[in-house]
Amino acid sequence: MVPGLAIAYPELYEVLHGKALFLLQKMDADFKNVITVLAIEAVAGQKIVYPPNYGHIIVNIGSEPLVTANWVVSSFESL
Repeated sequence: MVPGLAIAYPELYEVLHGKALFLLQKMDADFKNVITVLAIEAVAGQKIVYPPNYGHIIVNIGSEPLVTANWVVSSFESL
């Protein structure tokens, strides 16, 4: 979380090898209702920005191994 705010930092992912499906979901503050669901396909060389406060997962949808890199703030802690 950003110090002093009720918002998480965004994250930047890059596909280094393979083909990925990024699934992102935003819930309401009570985690009772889904607000938004996004599905983004990406291949090697492409970057995806996760907006603040989105849950996410990466799925390998190719026939080769999937390798990604993740850039986050140095004080990041997974919840």
